Amino acid sequence: MKKIIYLFMFAIAFAGCSVESLDSNEEFVIADAKPALEDEVPASLSYGALCAGDSAEFCVNFPQDYKGNGETKTSLVKFELLVEGDDPATEEVEEEYYEELLHAQENTQACFDHTFDMAQTYQVRYKTTGAWIEEEIVVEDCSDCEESFSYTDHGDNSYTFYYTPAEDMMDAAVVFTFAQSTAISGLEEIDGWYASGQTMQKTMDLVSCTNYEWTVTLEKNCSGNSQNSNVWTDFKVNDVSKKNNNTPNLTQSCD
Repeated sequence: MKKIIYLFMFAIAFAGCSVESLDSNEEFVIADAKPALEDEVPASLSYGALCAGDSAEFCVNFPQDYKGNGETKTSLVKFELLVEGDDPATEEVEEEYYEELLHAQENTQACFDHTFDMAQTYQVRYKTTGAWIEEEIVVEDCSDCEESFSYTDHGDNSYTFYYTPAEDMMDAAVVFTFAQSTAISGLEEIDGWYASGQTMQKTMDLVSCTNYEWTVTLEKNCSGNSQNSNVWTDFKVNDVSKKNNNTPNLTQSCD
């Protein structure tokens, strides 16, 4: 009888120790556990003002990754730019490929400098671990410019007109006015130009600070008694004349 009581008491004591040990182990596992996948912070891209022709700093920011024993480890950071054309590293014919701009081992942030030459929207992608993150980068034209209009008389009945807008204009109405019955070549229908009375007109998108030029050949119509005949008289954008003191009427001699 004494042996039975002793064994029973020993079983209770052993059970108590097992429960206490399990609770302690559970607390340790929870404290050292990694965050769930859905709770992890994804990498992000940061940069300042982006202007065409100016160098800008780009930084890929990401949370530190950990080894199984809780020690930190650096992450491999990649940043790539989508460009048109064939990849020079391969012999395959391609329409576009990704150019690598950054490939480094970093702690929580990897930065690099890059200059975009053209003002436009660029497609980029970056990653540390896991899938690529795709993003668009908008590069602006930050240059200051003034609107201007001028022309060059080449002396052989051909002329080049130059126009620079100070602001973007979508679907702008561009109109050249020529003298009546003047023969015109250089502003062709295939390029979107069409005749309307004494004018040649076209609807086009104009980008600020961009230099536009048109070269035309004009042949006079000397039907009157004047010694000179007008061949060009005006240039308008959205019904506003851009003619100035330096761009008087263009004439050709009737002698």
